[in-house]
Amino acid sequence: MDTNTRAAQGLTRPMAILIAALVISFTLASMKRAYAATTVPNASKITVTLGSGADSGFYSFPTSKAPFILMGGVGSAGGYLGAGHAVCDYNNTSGYNYFSWNSNDAPSSYSTSPAETKEGYTYPGDSSGRNFLTIAYANYAYLKTAFDGSGNPSGFRVHNDWGSSATYVILEIW
Repeated sequence: MDTNTRAAQGLTRPMAILIAALVISFTLASMKRAYAATTVPNASKITVTLGSGADSGFYSFPTSKAPFILMGGVGSAGGYLGAGHAVCDYNNTSGYNYFSWNSNDAPSSYSTSPAETKEGYTYPGDSSGRNFLTIAYANYAYLKTAFDGSGNPSGFRVHNDWGSSATYVILEIW
């Protein structure tokens, strides 16, 4: 056996271990991506049809002490369009309930002006039913805060300001 053959045989085992380690690493990396792709957040779809000037029933916020997303849009309303979304936080602990949001509203006109971005919060005793997310063109439909029997913010209602009945779709993701 010559010197080159012995040197090559001495490298065979370390090379096999290195290749096995690479295969295991790539396998684990791809499994992590596959797990992330199959882990789906909780979601709820609400479809509501309202007459002109009507409010929907009460819908509870989906979770407490964790951010969630509300998205809304026009399902059918005489050819009009619109969609908006809000990132929300709801906390109902320690005797002090609050609801805060940061939203990107549906456009207020057909012009090239951008949609409005707004943020705000509501708290116990603030029973004004604040418009926190516009979901239809020209502010014809929006989500507004709703309160439980103790005056705490704990949900929302959909309001229709169109001159006729319309259907809206709301998606909650938490």
